Amino acid sequence: MMKNKGIVALSVVILSGGIILEISIALALITFFLLQSGFGARFSFEALITAQSGVNDALMKIVRNKDFQTGGIPYILTIDSRHQAEITVCRESKTVNTSCDTPNFGKTEITSRGKTFNKNRVVRSYVNINQTTGEIQAEFTEEIAL
Repeated sequence: MMKNKGIVALSVVILSGGIILEISIALALITFFLLQSGFGARFSFEALITAQSGVNDALMKIVRNKDFQTGGIPYILTIDSRHQAEITVCRESKTVNTSCDTPNFGKTEITSRGKTFNKNRVVRSYVNINQTTGEIQAEFTEEIAL
């Protein structure tokens, strides 16, 4: 009789320990996913702001030099260690499949991809540049879905 009491007690301890461990893992996963969704929205917004900053930087470069273009090769704008923008300026062309692959006479296309951690957002802007006066007229700016 006494030998069976130890076996029953061991079974109860192992079973209750397993249940407690399972509940702990479930709570840790729920907490992790809740934190990720909140940070994901924040980082996505920061990536959008970074992309818009890239468009503004390209506009400043065009104001200083009306013939500025990157020819389909992006340049990098590093804001800080977490925020970076890849900016491509296509003069008299636009992007359909690859950078600057389609003629677009009279317009300059600025494409900026903002990156924050693992989140990316893309903003594209079209501007008209008067070659005589250097005046820049923004046509429109849009966010491009990835």
